[in-house]
Amino acid sequence: MAVGARASDVLQQFLIEAVLVCLVGGALGIGLSMLIAFTLQMFLPGWEIGFSPVALLTAFLCSTFTGILFGWLPARNAARLDPVDALARE
Repeated sequence: MAVGARASDVLQQFLIEAVLVCLVGGALGIGLSMLIAFTLQMFLPGWEIGFSPVALLTAFLCSTFTGILFGWLPARNAARLDPVDALARE
């Protein structure tokens, strides 16, 4: 490739971006759910809301695997593009 990036480099970059977005989304989702649960406990004193570490880990891993799964096809397509054609479309 004339730009200097191999197809594997482009594939890796797109996959890293997809997984990173899903990791941040998973962490924000878990954090927000815990914040909402603790806020509800303050307003509803009789309620006790708990989070299982296994459930939190499973949610985080699901977001990671979602990033890999749904980032693979766009990453593969981007890696197959000719840089000249991709830049000509801009």
